[in-house]
Formats: sequence, structure tokens, C-alpha cells
Amino acid sequence: MVSVVFSYDTEEYQAPWTDEATKVWTDLLTKHNLRGCFCIVGEKARVLRDRGRRDIIEALKAHEIDYHSNLHSVHPTHAEYLNELNWDDGVRRCLMEETAGILDLQDILGQRPIAYCKPGNSWGPQVAYSMSILGLPIFTDAPIEFSPGHPMWFCNQLCLKYHLSFEQSMDTKNRFEHMKSNFLKIYNSRTDGYLIMYSHPCRMVASDFGDGLNFKDGLNTPREQWIPVPRRPKAEVSAISEAIDLFLGFVANEKIPVVTYQEIHEKYQETDIWISLETALNILQLVSHELTYHYSGNIYLSPAEIFGVATFILDGYNHTKSLPETIPVRRPIGPTEDCISETLTQVSLDTFLSCASQTNQTVSSDHRVPSVIDLSGTQISPSDFLKTSAHLIRNLHQFSEPISTVIVEQAKSLPTLAEREDFKNMRIGGWLMTPGFHADNVVAMAKRQTWTAKPAVSMNQR
Repeated sequence: MVSVVFSYDTEEYQAPWTDEATKVWTDLLTKHNLRGCFCIVGEKARVLRDRGRRDIIEALKAHEIDYHSNLHSVHPTHAEYLNELNWDDGVRRCLMEETAGILDLQDILGQRPIAYCKPGNSWGPQVAYSMSILGLPIFTDAPIEFSPGHPMWFCNQLCLKYHLSFEQSMDTKNRFEHMKSNFLKIYNSRTDGYLIMYSHPCRMVASDFGDGLNFKDGLNTPREQWIPVPRRPKAEVSAISEAIDLFLGFVANEKIPVVTYQEIHEKYQETDIWISLETALNILQLVSHELTYHYSGNIYLSPAEIFGVATFILDGYNHTKSLPETIPVRRPIGPTEDCISETLTQVSLDTFLSCASQTNQTVSSDHRVPSVIDLSGTQISPSDFLKTSAHLIRNLHQFSEPISTVIVEQAKSLPTLAEREDFKNMRIGGWLMTPGFHADNVVAMAKRQTWTAKPAVSMNQR
């Protein structure tokens, strides 16, 4: 069965009169006993408080409160500043800037958000990772998914993609029928997973976005010079509201399951797990042929998780001369820099095991796959190290007498997913950015973090 999420990018803080649209949405959802997910910009929450709109704040509390960045389109946006920083500095800045918005949402609206929605097309993998650190395990309106309506893990966030917009029907003649037809076309084409139908509440009453008027092309228009947001005619607003009312009534009457991000997270969340040596051997055999996520038993492991499994096994063998029977699955992020291995054909078993122990400590302490591994004074890539480790572990398991030397294998530096069209041709930015802006550094980091990508599996299928 397909679960539906109604998600609202609640971001327009420039024009006070647009606040009313949020109230209309909350009231219509409540009228039909449906819960929406309102992804709210920190500044939007603050202006609702400062304008004394307790009525809207209280109405929102009947629904799920999620997060849509602190300032949305104010420059520099996420992509703009992340493009100038390395991984760690980017994470540090994101944590500093976004903590305030999350805390204000919690203080003003009385809920701690569980989902993060990116502002426009400005994002970076450091934002996803930062949100997971800040306790927001879901990334909605994510730029990637494996297949329509099926969640995936990326940078330790559960990624969900938007599929359908209410706004596609707002400027049509038969709004309700158009809305219903668009919805059923997608809903009836699926048998499971989720479908996210979204809107910007302000678009019910405004004919354009304030951000497009005042922050386009890298501009930070001073507040006192903001171009006014254009209003829709009252008759048009009433017609849109009526169509939405009819559509929500249709969904409620048809008993279509409407869920929140919290409920999706409860369905797909991952708990701490240990896997058997047999499962580990199966997955390591697979990853030695292709650097990607792999499935064994009833779980998927990302390349980064498989890397952690391999280093744990070899560290254990280095200290006990036996392979551990069970292995914890840690969730490190991927390498944060590129590495091309230097030429090295073989090393002694003791040298490789000593390096594996040190690498395992790095995974545990830094919570990441190291970008470069120092093997007997020679730098090798984590992908080469993983492939070599996979073959070594298989040999240690199969033969009673350990080998004396280890042949260093070569592998592609990035997982297969990085070569897929959505990553290969990824573009970050658009109309909001300064003309000619290219977030090449952010895109490169996103490709490296395909080490963390894997399909999500629901709890009842494990």
C-alpha cells in the first residue's frame, strides 16, 4: 500500500499577508482529520511570533513541524558557502548556522522537527550529514532516490523525494479535477512505498515568490527595498481554497493512508545491528566485484558500512589470530577527499594487518572512511584497501595456514552510483545563484558520499 505525505515548504516571511495561507492549509487539513508536515524556515517562525500570530502557531501545532533551513534564500546559501570550504569546515559552518533555526522552531512551535527540507536547489552532503547530527534523520525534497517512492539512505539521512505539486493545478480551469487526476495517475501506478504531494502555502495567495523577486541572481536586497510580493485576486484565492478542500475531502473519504515523516521514519529507521561472519563474507565477496551497496540476508549495507565491517574483522584477526563470529555494523560517512593510489604491488601480512587495525580505529574515532590510507609508507585509496581486504578475509577464512604476503588490489575510486545519470550530471544552484555559479566542489563531495548510499528496508521486512 502506498502512503501519502502532504508536505508544505513554509518559507514566505517577506509579506505578512501571506501568513493567512498557512492558516487556511492547517484548518483544511484539520477539517478532514488529516495531518500535514509543515517544513518551516526559522525566520518564518520568528516573524509569526513577532507579529503576534498565536492563532497560526496554535493551528500549526496540530500538525508535524519540520525544518526548511534558517534563512532559506539569503546569500550565501548552503551551496555557495560549501563550495568554498573543505568537508569539515563546511560541516562546522552548517552546524553553527542551522542550530539557531532548529532551536527557534522548537521554542516557538513546541515540537522538535524530525525532517529537513532543502531550500530550493541549494544543498550539499555536509548539510545532510549535519542534520543527522542535529537529530533530523529525514531529508525530504532530496535530490536523489533509487526508484520512485522508495526511501534511501545517504549521509546517514533517510532521503525522500517530492513527486507531485498542488501548485500544478492552481492555475488551471478545473482545479479539483486536475488535482485529483494528477494524484491518481501517480498513486495508482504504485503498489507500495510513499508519495509526497507538496506545496508552498504562500502560493495559494501569491502569484509569485518573494525570493524570486528579492534574492534572485545572488542578490541580497535590503529589507527596506524589498519588491512587494504580488497578490492573487480574491476570487482566485477562494477558488484555489475550494479545490483544495474538495481534494482533501476526497482523500479522506477514500481512506487513502496519509502519514507524517515521523511515521515514515518509524517504519524505516535503523537500529544497531550485528551481522554474522557468514553474512559478512557474502557481502565482502560481492563488494570485491563491484563497489556499491549490497544485500545479504535481510539487510543492505552501504560501501562505507562494508568498509567498517572489513576493518573490524581484520583488526580482530590481528589481535586474536581468528576471525570474529559477529561483527557490528557502524555507519561511517564516506571519504571526504579524492585519492589515487600510489604504485604498490604487495606487502607482508603483518604490515597489512597493522594498517587495518589503525584504519579500524580511524573509522571508530572519526566516524568516516579515511580518504587516504598509509600502507607501509605508500598511499592507497580506500576502495583499493577494501577490495584487498575482502580478498584477504576470504583467504584467511578458507585456509588454515595464513598467507605471508598480501597482493594489493585495484578498484574504481568511487561507487557505481556516482556514475548514474543523476550524480554524473548533477547541477546545484539555478535562478537563485549568481549567473555562472557552478558548485563543482559540492558536487564532487556528493559523489564521494555515494559511499554512504543504500536502499532503505522497512522494519517488517528485516
